[in-house]
Amino acid sequence: MKIVWIFAAAFLLFMQTDPSLARAAEEAAPSGGYLAGYTDVNPMPTASSWLSTLAYLLSMLLVFAFVLFLSYVAARFVGGRFSAFTSNGSGRLISSVALGPKMSVAVVEIAGQMLILGVTEHNVSLLSDVTDPEEIDRLERIALTSNIPTGAFSDQISALTNVIGKLPPIFKKGGGV
Repeated sequence: MKIVWIFAAAFLLFMQTDPSLARAAEEAAPSGGYLAGYTDVNPMPTASSWLSTLAYLLSMLLVFAFVLFLSYVAARFVGGRFSAFTSNGSGRLISSVALGPKMSVAVVEIAGQMLILGVTEHNVSLLSDVTDPEEIDRLERIALTSNIPTGAFSDQISALTNVIGKLPPIFKKGGGV
């Protein structure tokens, strides 16, 4: 209950105004508002403001291009160092199936052999090797016809393509009203 009285007393103190302070403020302020002292009151922007706006937009575009360049460099060089297979011909991913978070089964070709691997977060284990020539030919055809994206940058581009595909036609090019 004490706190209510304290707030009420503070409110009453703030509500009381000294009439001499209000008169002094009115006398100090020029009549006619804050633009009364200006002779040329033109609301149109000047050429320098247009140039500063253009410079601001160009700098934003330059920063955006720089960020895209850095993301490409990171995906190209850093992502390639941590990938399981490099492009030196030692191995390639034929097919992969996700079984859950951080678990998958992959068919890979390494040193001329087709292997089925179980891949988890902490372990890669050999499940089987493919020795049947017909099955090897079928897997080779799958590898040639499927375009498995390699690298983080292509993964991001394919995810962006999927998002764009879900947009309503009004937001797509040529899909206006």
